[in-house]
Amino acid sequence: MIFSLFKKNREDNKVPEVRMVKVPAQAPATPPAAEGAPPPEVAPAPVAKEANDPMSLDFTDLSLGDLESGGIELDHEADPLEAVVEQAAVLYANGQEGVAQATLEDAVGRYRAGPTAERLWMMLFDFYQLQGNKQAFENLELEFARIFERSPPAWSETKKAEAVSGGGIPTATFKGAMEGSNHAAFGILADALEKNPKQRLDLSKVQQLDDAGAERFLKILQQSAKRKQLLELAGVDALEKLLAEAAVTGTAAHPQCWLLQLELLQRAGLQEQFEERAVDYAVTFEMSPPSWDPARIQEKVVVEESCPACTDGEGAAEAYCLSGELKNARFADLKAFAEGRDPVVLDFTSVVRIDFVSAGALVNLLTPCKTAGKAVIIRNANRLVFELLAVVGVNAVARIEPARK
Repeated sequence: MIFSLFKKNREDNKVPEVRMVKVPAQAPATPPAAEGAPPPEVAPAPVAKEANDPMSLDFTDLSLGDLESGGIELDHEADPLEAVVEQAAVLYANGQEGVAQATLEDAVGRYRAGPTAERLWMMLFDFYQLQGNKQAFENLELEFARIFERSPPAWSETKKAEAVSGGGIPTATFKGAMEGSNHAAFGILADALEKNPKQRLDLSKVQQLDDAGAERFLKILQQSAKRKQLLELAGVDALEKLLAEAAVTGTAAHPQCWLLQLELLQRAGLQEQFEERAVDYAVTFEMSPPSWDPARIQEKVVVEESCPACTDGEGAAEAYCLSGELKNARFADLKAFAEGRDPVVLDFTSVVRIDFVSAGALVNLLTPCKTAGKAVIIRNANRLVFELLAVVGVNAVARIEPARK
């Protein structure tokens, strides 16, 4: 699928000029065939691919240079206002915030009625919110109420804080057994920690454990502490229960489970419990245990709760949570997340911005879900992200729900 960006400049409200279309000369009639000669072969007419076919939205061969160099063309001859919406979304996605702001403010000053115009107003509200510009937001509220004669969106201090900090804390879920052979789960975790200075890890689904798995997880925690990363562990009760079953006082078995248990107590700042288990370790293995180190206590990070359940008439669904600015994102674990889930829900509550490459990757990853008949939902996208996803064609494979005001 090829996009185009700003094929030509045209003034808003200007009626597109009438174009002269040259009609090709009629092809000469085919001479009658001689008597007894076979009829001439007629080439079959090419079959046009249906425009709404999700499978036609293939970004495999899409060039990154085409996306970032302005080679995408938005051509809306019939509705120049629609082109302004897309232009502002593309400018914001490319990081041209000053031009995007000027485009939106100019459009809001000129277009003051109709559903497309209202989309521009909503984009400008979200732009001011993401920039933390409360005064401009409140001024726009007054004008909106006067023009549209209804309540405007409300300013949110929470969203302002999220935007300024670059979004919420990304969450990764450890899937499957915490065993040494579970390379997929450990690989996803290591990759997430490599990319994010702050990370939340949900351990609530861990149901099995072996000594090799405990050793691999212990090394990840130690590397994270060495790099001074903020790693918040959630749902740790399930893992602690498995460790308690494996680390039995007086039974010299599963030493790595013992060490992981001590590490978790150290990170949590539970010194009394740590000292007790350290004595049990020394008695059981007849060797010195790790020492308590106040510097190893993990700093608490303020994060949102796990993405709330999405009730959409089809029951509750766990969401794939994203946050911050998504640039050149490939969503390596999204395919595994989508397996066995219907609907497939992506939560964009904390997403500040998404670029073309990331949006194109979403199309490629979500198309098989759509083809398989699954419901795909992207929820709580801010209006700038919402419109960009529509430009790229994500709305052909997913239902995109803007953030509620």
